[in-house]
Amino acid sequence: MKISNKKRLTAPLVAIVFMLVIPVLSLSKETPSGMVYISAGEFIMGNDGSDLVVTKGNESVDEAPRHVVNLKAFYIDKYEVTNKQYKAFLNTLQRLGVKRFSHYNDDGVPVPDRWVIETEVDGKSTDIPIPDRWSLETYPPDEADYPVVDVDWYMASKYCSVNGKRLPAEEEWEKAARGTDGRIFPWGNVYKIGVSNNQESWEINLEHMVDVGRMKEDVSPYGVHDMAGNAMEWTSSLYRPYPGSNLDRDIFKLEKYVLRGGASNTYLYEFGRTTARHFRGPTDNRDAHADWHTDMNIGFRCAADE
Repeated sequence: MKISNKKRLTAPLVAIVFMLVIPVLSLSKETPSGMVYISAGEFIMGNDGSDLVVTKGNESVDEAPRHVVNLKAFYIDKYEVTNKQYKAFLNTLQRLGVKRFSHYNDDGVPVPDRWVIETEVDGKSTDIPIPDRWSLETYPPDEADYPVVDVDWYMASKYCSVNGKRLPAEEEWEKAARGTDGRIFPWGNVYKIGVSNNQESWEINLEHMVDVGRMKEDVSPYGVHDMAGNAMEWTSSLYRPYPGSNLDRDIFKLEKYVLRGGASNTYLYEFGRTTARHFRGPTDNRDAHADWHTDMNIGFRCAADE
């Protein structure tokens, strides 16, 4: 789909307008609205296989070695970005007359889409819309507070930038999810089914999103919600080996970005651990107008410097 406007603003003018609408984060210690403060200091990052029994052996060698990281203080969104928030962003782009971004080959601003499942009904092929998907450039009315998905890395980054923020680095995401005690899940070291929105919770109805914050126990030591389930999340980090790793994999040489967190259609023990890391290219298609998609379980949240 394509967002268009009869008036085209020049690039310098668009940049100026963006500067005028970007919220300025307070220079004081006051936490920006909707965000959580993560204090400076060390935390344990990565996994050396000690989670083997709890997670059914699903650790990846890419999560090793376990190491200590020292981070500056930062802020991170308490919840994943919702359909309602993302729609407001698209509305802003439309009002400003933004017709294209340099990340794409054609005119058009890509929007989340409503995919369909091809199936047979009474012997005839038919398409059934997948739940929790956008249609006609908007979302179903009862899904305003679902995490937005089918947003590629470029558009997630642009959303954060326009709102005076940025995507979190992989290290920041893990600290916000894990705290400083090396826990396996945001809530602790116990594998619990039903406390986060993962496939174990929805075996009958896969890919079923819920309102952000609904799963009250899926919360980190800092008070950040939905880091084990609901939607996987983009980070700003390229997929690379950890310091001290001797791995030499071709994937580490490509432009693949780290995804963190589990989703409603992934298993908690595999994807929902605080150390689980996965990767994906920044976009599936450089054509922003018609055939653009990324994935129906990938969303994001933003971060900001102190």
